[in-house]
Amino acid sequence: MGEAAKVSLGVDQNYVNVTSSRQSGVVYTNSTGKPILVSVSVVSEQNKSPNTLLVNGIEVASCGVSPVAGVYSTSRGTLVAVVGNGKTYQISGSGTIISWSELR
Repeated sequence: MGEAAKVSLGVDQNYVNVTSSRQSGVVYTNSTGKPILVSVSVVSEQNKSPNTLLVNGIEVASCGVSPVAGVYSTSRGTLVAVVGNGKTYQISGSGTIISWSELR
């Protein structure tokens, strides 16, 4: 296998459920030596801040609740991003994290 393949996303990586070791508002750093894929399922609630996924402080995905015909509800969504080696990532917002998986 060539050197580029060794550090490519998905090569010799598996999905890992890290829900129990992750929480909103905490900054994590990818120190695996290769890119990872982060996938977080969240429930957003009415009148609360949307959930956002930030990579190196930049918002790359967001999920919130908007009124439909003036009625608010809850909404479930999945925030997904590729995080390069050495980059930081975090979830912010007031929703509930249902599951957090990483391809690493």
